[in-house]
Amino acid sequence: NIIATNDGGSANQTVVITPEAKITICHHEGGKPKATMEIPISDWAKHQAHGDSKGKCLDKPIAKINSPKNGHQSTNSTIAIKGKVTGAKGKQQVKLLLNGVAQSFNYTDGSISANIVLKQGQNIVKLTATGADGKSTDTITITYKPTKQSTGAAPPAKGGSPPKKG
Repeated sequence: NIIATNDGGSANQTVVITPEAKITICHHEGGKPKATMEIPISDWAKHQAHGDSKGKCLDKPIAKINSPKNGHQSTNSTIAIKGKVTGAKGKQQVKLLLNGVAQSFNYTDGSISANIVLKQGQNIVKLTATGADGKSTDTITITYKPTKQSTGAAPPAKGGSPPKKG
């Protein structure tokens, strides 16, 4: 209650002070990491003007194939793939494709590993992570060139004759 008094008497008035409503924003400041914060709604215009967005900050997912490197050449048909994803909430938001076909893989705390079987020639491996703030894909090309295989028959000895029949 506020009581005001002057020569003419006094008056009693009840005043309720209501704090200004707040909103949650994702604050972007230069090269610093994004930060979720609450601000008075009257401050929104200046935050919006420098690129902030309403709501909590979301992490843009990142997918990265660490091994093998792009352009790798292999003489083995089976190759180990290792990678890392961030910003995806679990294995169900991660895909590993070989030439457009989904591959099985191990997933632990954002690390992925798989052994895949290559086709002869060029192979395209894609690792994709999907999260609340979008999608990220890393793509590499692996070329599989098998070594020349023996026919299984031993060649004749130099200077000798082929084995006799019978």
